[in-house]
Amino acid sequence: MHCKICEKDSFFEKINIYKHVWFYCKKCKNIFSEKKIIKDSYLKEILVNFLSKITKQNRLKKLLLSNNTSTDKVYGYRNDITSDGNYFPSENNFDNKWSVYDKDFINYLKNHNIDLNSKKILSVSDEPGLIVNELKKYTSINNITLTAFDQKTSNFMSEKLNCNVKKFDLNNDKLSEIVDEKFDLIFFRSTLNFNLNFESLLYELNKISNDHSKIIFNFHSPTTASCLMWMFDDYTLLSLINIDYLKPIFKKNDFKIIFNNKVIFNPRKYYYNSISKKIFYYPFYLIYLMQFIIKNILKKTEFKINTNEIGYKLVLKKEKI
Repeated sequence: MHCKICEKDSFFEKINIYKHVWFYCKKCKNIFSEKKIIKDSYLKEILVNFLSKITKQNRLKKLLLSNNTSTDKVYGYRNDITSDGNYFPSENNFDNKWSVYDKDFINYLKNHNIDLNSKKILSVSDEPGLIVNELKKYTSINNITLTAFDQKTSNFMSEKLNCNVKKFDLNNDKLSEIVDEKFDLIFFRSTLNFNLNFESLLYELNKISNDHSKIIFNFHSPTTASCLMWMFDDYTLLSLINIDYLKPIFKKNDFKIIFNNKVIFNPRKYYYNSISKKIFYYPFYLIYLMQFIIKNILKKTEFKINTNEIGYKLVLKKEKI
């Protein structure tokens, strides 16, 4: 079988979940996902619709039934932007979730002495793009370029935010063909686990970065917790990446890690933070976890059980190593 990440023939271990199968590559130690081809039975549809009706939880149909989700629906985000390019306020006028996320990110940059003043900035797959409202406090709007996965969203962001927005698909497009300039700062805040070819991506980043450019490189690593976490999503993460696989690729393309923060946390406490969510999620979680535990015991699998998620927040700097 061919690995979608290292692109080599290899042996794999499977992690089965509700709507997807994850494949752990024994060569590169990375994991990629494939969506199951599922046709829901008539009886299942009746049962799920019944449960949705009596619990008044319409979301159950989205979670438990197989849906053909378009990229426009997944990456639309157009309801999060007002007509004047600002956040829709949340209840009681508290900050919108995007506002909090963006302000935390600006503080993160400041805490790591990353200067934003007058810099040329590229933020990749940063829908809905409202980070622009923070970045333009430090640099000209003409210095800011965003990318978006969906063309309609790209057009909408460009219109409402009044900045340069490019339609870009991590796995099918090349950055050097999308942009025609070089950047001082490049951000990958929450998109790298939708990328597969890191050799190509880092090569492209080398081409569009200035000397001493800095790159924010955030991603999740392979754990069973991450595989199980997104089991109900019709469109889920495509890859879970081993940092030791990336280090030689960084070096090859003249990037050095100047900050490395390893983040370990229990996703069930964070995402399934109510009694109703826990009651719904845990039966499925335990069933699929038990399947993998049994396989692990019987076949002594190389990929071991880890009930926590592991993420990395890296700052890369371009320089000869």
